Amino acid sequence: MIPLLLLVNMSLTFCWTYLDLFIMLVGISLAARFNQVTDRIKRMENMIIPESFWTEIRSHYLLLNELVLYVDDRLSLILLLSCASNLYFVCLQLFNSFTSNYSDIISTVFFWFSLLFVMGRAVCCLLCVASIHEATKGPLRILRRVPTKHWSVELGRFSRNIAKDTIALTGRKFFYITKRLVLVMAGTVVTYELVVFDQVDKENASAGENGTHPCNWTTRQHVLYYLTGCYQLLNIFNILPYTTSQIYFWYSLIYLILRSLCLLLCTSEINDQSKRPLVILKTIPTYAWCVELDRFIHQTSKETICLTGMRFFFFTRKLVLSMIGTVVTYELVLMQFDLNKNEVDTHENEIVFRYDCVNPL
Repeated sequence: MIPLLLLVNMSLTFCWTYLDLFIMLVGISLAARFNQVTDRIKRMENMIIPESFWTEIRSHYLLLNELVLYVDDRLSLILLLSCASNLYFVCLQLFNSFTSNYSDIISTVFFWFSLLFVMGRAVCCLLCVASIHEATKGPLRILRRVPTKHWSVELGRFSRNIAKDTIALTGRKFFYITKRLVLVMAGTVVTYELVVFDQVDKENASAGENGTHPCNWTTRQHVLYYLTGCYQLLNIFNILPYTTSQIYFWYSLIYLILRSLCLLLCTSEINDQSKRPLVILKTIPTYAWCVELDRFIHQTSKETICLTGMRFFFFTRKLVLSMIGTVVTYELVLMQFDLNKNEVDTHENEIVFRYDCVNPL
């Protein structure tokens, strides 16, 4: 029976790996086709191009769009299963890091290799598929630089199609696979990790265990806190013995918060200022209207002009609220940790007190 289970497990592992590799290759190939369209437009940049060229380019772009929709209809269920399975196995490996004890170096090395391999493969799979969406927006940056005297109706239709349409593979139409999805899944994993922290801390505290597995509480706690940038909030619940230490702690905490807030607000000001001309442009009377004004309004209203973090997120004011919400959620989790720790300490003190009363010296 055991050899049969091992054979089934090995077969499923090969199928899972092949599935992810197949999805990566599909994403890379579709993105390469859109990049070919972009390269063809780049070669014709700064040249007088007839309208027939843009008609041909737009027809090719629409054919690629239809190809993406066709592939999505056939593979959307597979993509959904791949994202779900990758997320599940990442969370499972993280859970096993709390529940399994590794006494030898080989088991520890194998655990870390398997964890990093699963996480790396999941990220690579998402980035390869998300490259399709990034490649579809490539021609838009070139079309924005076409002078008005060479502008035509076909160019206007082409640029609007690129700007408005979201061309990407989906997970059964539930979500689009873009770079933002990577951050969403990473946030889900971090939330799961914090919940597991809480449960494991309760069990270890009640059992009086410190944990001997390679990802013990203290090490992983500090790594996660440094990665999330919320390490200072952890120290709120620590009792500082000296007044000087307390003053330094609150000064450093407020300084870090204000510095981060100023950084976000200054960078998001780029996006705010890029929308300022739109208010004035809408007040221009009809007799002064022209094609250049129409293009300018369309670019100002539809295009997101701001700094980005490798296209994973945009520095806008919405990001400020998102990060504040993340910090507040993190703080609530820390409060729960502190309450559980105090309850365990109180329970242990009561046990010691009762033991002393029953067995006096």
